[in-house]
Amino acid sequence: MAAAGWLALAAAAAAQPTAIGLSTVRAQRFGNENLFGVFTPQAGDLFARTLVAGDFNGDGADDLATGIAGDNGVAGREIADMGSVVVRYGSPGGGLSTKLAGTFLRQTDYPDPAEAGDTYGYALAACDFNGDLVDDLAIGIPGENHLGRYDAGAVQVHFGTSSGITSTGEDFFTQSSPGIPGDVEEYDHTGHALACGDFDGDGIDDLAVGVPAEDFGSARPDAGMIIVVPGSPTGLDHARARHLDQDVAGMAGNADLLDWFGWSLAVGNFDGDGFADLAIGVPLDEDGGAVHVVFGSATGLTPTRNLLLSETSIGGHSVSGDGFGHALVAGDFDGDGFSDLAIGIPGKEGGPGGSYAATGQVDVIYGAPPGFDLSRAQFWSQDNILGNTTSEPNDNFGYALAEGDFDKDGFDDLAAGIWEFVSGPNDGALLVLMGSASRLTGARRRGIAAGYEGIPGDATQHEKAFASLSLASGDFDADGHADLAIGAPIEDENGLADVGSETVLYGALFADGVETANTAFWSATSVGPGVNSISASTAAKLGPPSSKLGIAVTLGTTIPGNQAFVRVGPEAGFKSERVLRGTFFIDPQSLAMSPNPTFNLFDLMVFTDGLGAGSKTRLRFELNRTDAVGWAIVASHFNDALGTLVTSGSGGFAVPNDPNGHNNRIDFEWEAGNPGHLTMWRTRFVNGAPDATGKVLMFSAALPGQQSAVINHVLVGMVGGQDVSTSGSLYLDELSFRR
Repeated sequence: MAAAGWLALAAAAAAQPTAIGLSTVRAQRFGNENLFGVFTPQAGDLFARTLVAGDFNGDGADDLATGIAGDNGVAGREIADMGSVVVRYGSPGGGLSTKLAGTFLRQTDYPDPAEAGDTYGYALAACDFNGDLVDDLAIGIPGENHLGRYDAGAVQVHFGTSSGITSTGEDFFTQSSPGIPGDVEEYDHTGHALACGDFDGDGIDDLAVGVPAEDFGSARPDAGMIIVVPGSPTGLDHARARHLDQDVAGMAGNADLLDWFGWSLAVGNFDGDGFADLAIGVPLDEDGGAVHVVFGSATGLTPTRNLLLSETSIGGHSVSGDGFGHALVAGDFDGDGFSDLAIGIPGKEGGPGGSYAATGQVDVIYGAPPGFDLSRAQFWSQDNILGNTTSEPNDNFGYALAEGDFDKDGFDDLAAGIWEFVSGPNDGALLVLMGSASRLTGARRRGIAAGYEGIPGDATQHEKAFASLSLASGDFDADGHADLAIGAPIEDENGLADVGSETVLYGALFADGVETANTAFWSATSVGPGVNSISASTAAKLGPPSSKLGIAVTLGTTIPGNQAFVRVGPEAGFKSERVLRGTFFIDPQSLAMSPNPTFNLFDLMVFTDGLGAGSKTRLRFELNRTDAVGWAIVASHFNDALGTLVTSGSGGFAVPNDPNGHNNRIDFEWEAGNPGHLTMWRTRFVNGAPDATGKVLMFSAALPGQQSAVINHVLVGMVGGQDVSTSGSLYLDELSFRR
């Protein structure tokens, strides 16, 4: 489906698109970098084929590890498809570093030299395997040749420290390592999938390793198995490693040829008993695929409690070749404290009468004692989310999955990758569904594609598999909102095929529209009488991270009663907020107002506890102008005891009217309470970059009389004013609100 059609349907909810917490505000795009002039981008690198988030330096912000499975290594001494991994570090309040990636990992002569086809980094997992409260990084090497056997596979673990991932003391193991179960065989692909969690409840995470091509004699090739290696204060304890497969006594089902048991893995606490459980994908099972769940206990993962699921057994319909279990992710989508399981079925037939091949589907089953409440299962296709005709052949909806609470409302949200034809073949796209107390809902959803609606990327480049193969969620700026990393591993770069890239979208309560001048993502747009308008305008003076677009609010020459603004409310996810953080750029330099302080008052942002009669303005940022200062912002809040708005903190602060195109970023934190509190900062930008003074605290003040305050509507623009001589435009950019 062409871009306009698919994205319009993906965004549509009644007459308005909906905000899903992820947007272009602060969005980042990273390509395969030229590291030190030695490790250079090359065709076929597959940068971002795999992604995982973890806090590898213990600073409270997640970091992003990126697998480059097709990397050839050192320029001039290439080893084809040896593979590598880079780590980019996040920081509280800042997000992922835009400098060169902080850590580069590859196989070295010790403990094992790199070989052609190793595909180091094909799978990744991040957990704390030694209990030091810093995440460690497990790396799958399924193409590892070992003991003369091709593609036997291996796993390498690098440990996190206060200064990040270290390359010393790493743990490398294969099925020939002491204590590790199994035999080294050709094409086992040990390390094809990785997942981790505390299966035995000892406070230290354990590692599960998929070996999907494990043979069970010549009659049952590729039946598959998993290896579980417990964590310990000294790292992974090989001596206590065990294996699970469908031939182990007590395990449901049978180990059959070409099952690929262990193709995918996901960890969650599905029964709420405090022990992590493991979901194992068996996508080639003869019944159209299967998922095997093994429950954790004080002795770890054992066959004592396990459950074998097919789509038929959860209330759907299984067909051979569906690939039920190809992708798995666990999250608490209904906020009840039990992990739920989303299951990708990319080979599922759909469309009219099920006549289209591989349109794809995602099934969701909900956790409950003693495992799952299958009566609440959901079956999501593009057709039942976006409307008929959106499912197309070979969309493979659900090929990749990720979860995270992007808007921080207490319910995890689901991101599903699609091999979508947006404007060309295999462009790739992402569909996000929001969690709620009544399970995942399509009422708030959004389709995302590279190069559209302000999302970074080149919409004219096709065959890049944006979101189709790799997704990962983490909190890269430590603000409590999950962020999303999206891989495009077969994107071309500088004439080189399949180099790859990744895009990072940051989570927020609401963060859409202003940076692209697309008011459609807001709850409503209000334009007053006369010539007032809200439109897209080029504003080269605006600071990053925008693409130099903002909302221009253009006003006429008679102002009393006129206003032009956009509103965001409960339709976009706002609740009765008692804590609200925000960020915005403001540039009033093309706005002409009288310098008379008596007649130059406008509400730039108004935060209310409702609309119409009975509502109160709980927080207001007022824009005004004086002869001495130029432009200024004055903050005020509603005082319940006085029944009126009062000035907050030290009152106003200057926003210089600078003809050189300087811009000002404002950050604020508001909290209700007795007393409440408001803190505001300003960062001045010069030619698109922050100046040397950095982020400056404007004031931090108690707000008496805020114990009953809530906010559920925000109006932004020229909400109201008194100046009869105002004309021109006001630019806003990077507007986001966070819980």
